[in-house]
Amino acid sequence: MPRCAICKKANSVGNGGLQCKCKGKKMKLKEYRHDKGLTQQKLADRLGCSLQSIKYWETGRRQPSEQWMKKLRKRGIEV
Repeated sequence: MPRCAICKKANSVGNGGLQCKCKGKKMKLKEYRHDKGLTQQKLADRLGCSLQSIKYWETGRRQPSEQWMKKLRKRGIEV
């Protein structure tokens, strides 16, 4: 059985495809992106922020502003 690249647990078949067992938890930004199958650029486009911001937030070089933290929390994402 394939394993998730983020949580390293075995994936299960559900809803006609593979789903990560870590789905549904509060996720870190990179895990969220992985779960949705998005590139950093595609996530930036969906959130309406810059690619550089996504890179900084994922690596911990910078923290999002309070405004961005609220937007991310609404999606179940922790940074």
